Amino acid sequence: MRICRWTLGLGKCKEWIMKHAHIIPLVGGQVVGTSQALKSKPEYIASWSAFAKNDYWCRNYYKDVPFHLVDDPGFKFNRLPKVDLITCTPPCSGLSSATTGTAGCQAPQNEHMINVAEFGMQAGIPVILIENAPRLYSASGYPFFVRFVPIAEKFGYTIQLYKTSTALHGLPQNRIRSFVILWKGKSQPLLNWIREPFVPLTQWPVEHGNKQYVQKGRGSDDELVNALYKRFGGRDQLYSIITSPRTGFRLAQEVGLGYHEFKTAKYRKLFNRAKYKAVLDVTPTFVRDYTGALMWRITTFMLSPQEDRFISVRELMSMMGLPKDYEELPLKSMNAIFQNVPTVTTQTLVKEIQAALDNKRPFKKVPFMRVNNIDKTIDSIGYTFNSLKLY
Repeated sequence: MRICRWTLGLGKCKEWIMKHAHIIPLVGGQVVGTSQALKSKPEYIASWSAFAKNDYWCRNYYKDVPFHLVDDPGFKFNRLPKVDLITCTPPCSGLSSATTGTAGCQAPQNEHMINVAEFGMQAGIPVILIENAPRLYSASGYPFFVRFVPIAEKFGYTIQLYKTSTALHGLPQNRIRSFVILWKGKSQPLLNWIREPFVPLTQWPVEHGNKQYVQKGRGSDDELVNALYKRFGGRDQLYSIITSPRTGFRLAQEVGLGYHEFKTAKYRKLFNRAKYKAVLDVTPTFVRDYTGALMWRITTFMLSPQEDRFISVRELMSMMGLPKDYEELPLKSMNAIFQNVPTVTTQTLVKEIQAALDNKRPFKKVPFMRVNNIDKTIDSIGYTFNSLKLY
């Protein structure tokens, strides 16, 4: 792909082939998505040894791509090939509302975002794309986000904080995420709004894969699921009524099922306790057209919308956009699938970045913008870093 550096303020216009690399790939959604968008393999992939278990699958898929461990004593960033785009999928648990560990703007796992940003800026990479939890876009994530400001100012970058949902990028998953996009120079582009339609899950091909299912047996073998089928007049009738993803517990509450109607101890206890205190809802999940953000609470008991069974690992991988030739992860490693970026989210965003670098998008001389692709709004904009505000 031919791109022009003039727009980025990097000097005289020159043409070259756009090259990309990736840091902390995890399962590799950003790597695959970028490779699909640019129709080329990465120049390199780098990570820390702490992420080895999740990175393994991506490394195995890109066996012929050089891989580097940042914490290897002999590693030198300045020896890596020059690229035009790097992506990073650092841990999001610090800013995730679903985390059960150390969380918040002070969480140590957030530091990887700063480390990667600083490396990319020192190397003068034209565009740096870092993914994280939606909280980064909000007021509660602002105390951490402002840490990007001094290093961007030091190295001559503008900042774009970008919010979107995978459902707008062509997959039936309402996975809301934020991205920090760092642009070399004094200007940044106004990207087009992304609105790619998705095919509802009920119209997807059935994929049994290696016959690994999140739970064994038929869905109707579960006492709660069977009770709901009966209450709604059958499985088809239940699915004709639900629109958004729903747990069995919530549906049961809506139709008035109580603990006394169950023989299974876990359900009797759940419904009995729910009368006087909050409970952890990990009951079977019903999805029809789309799912919420895939994570263990949703997927561990997710039902197939097409057959009387639980969802397969291969189907979950497809919901993250992983290609058919990607090795099917074992059930015990299933959670690694979701600690990832859906491939289409990065693919469509990188195509917009590519169009901007091709000078096909207007550029504005502003140091910072908060861009909401969900609402199609620019939520804040500043002409000096000192005027950064959240509205």
